[in-house]
This record gives sequence, structure tokens and C-alpha cells, in this order.
Amino acid sequence: MGNKLMLPAIMSSCRPRNDGSWSVTLSTNILREDEYRVILNMHQQLCCVLIKDSDIINDELEAFDSVEMDLIDAKITPSQRFRNILYRLWEQEGKQGEFKAFYKVKMEQLCEHFKGKLN
Repeated sequence: MGNKLMLPAIMSSCRPRNDGSWSVTLSTNILREDEYRVILNMHQQLCCVLIKDSDIINDELEAFDSVEMDLIDAKITPSQRFRNILYRLWEQEGKQGEFKAFYKVKMEQLCEHFKGKLN
């Protein structure tokens, strides 16, 4: 595992996002310079987080260290993620018509948008 850091933290907020994922905010004590650098290097990067409300035992650390981030990252392709987002949008807009038709229209709009940016 590349960057690695264990810190005590307080979960200060968690909320659902429109795409079905969650936003989780953790608050830490004042960070040392080396801890700050590790966190800064992880910013906007896929990382693995272990949250537990009591002492962590060695077996848990070993299981945590054995997580293969490539497998997590490969679970869903960007196009699958975008399709899921469009599905949630279709749901939120009242499921008008069939999703297949909604998806096709939105993808065509997206294609035309970027096609218009070409020289």
C-alpha cells in the first residue's frame, strides 16, 4: 500500500449524494507536517478507509492492508457510473417514459454538446 496513515478522527458529517454514493467528513486533531503531507498526497485519490469505534486489532489491520485498490477501482467503469447517475436523474424527474429512451436522449445531448466543441 502506498501512502498510509492512521489517525483518530471524529465523523463530523455524512450525507447522501445524488448519484447514490455518500459524502463523509472526518475531523482530526492538529496534524503533524508528515501527516499533513500524506493526506495532501491522497487528496482526490481513491483510498481505503477503515472506520471503527474501538481499538483496532492486528487481524483487522492485516485484512485492511490486503485490500487491492485496483479491484475496487475496477468495479465500475466510468460509463457504468454515468449510466447510474442518469438512472437516478430519471428517477428524480418522475420516471417519465422508459429509462432506455431517457438514456438515449441524454447521451445524444451529451454527444452533441461535445461535438459542438470540435473544430
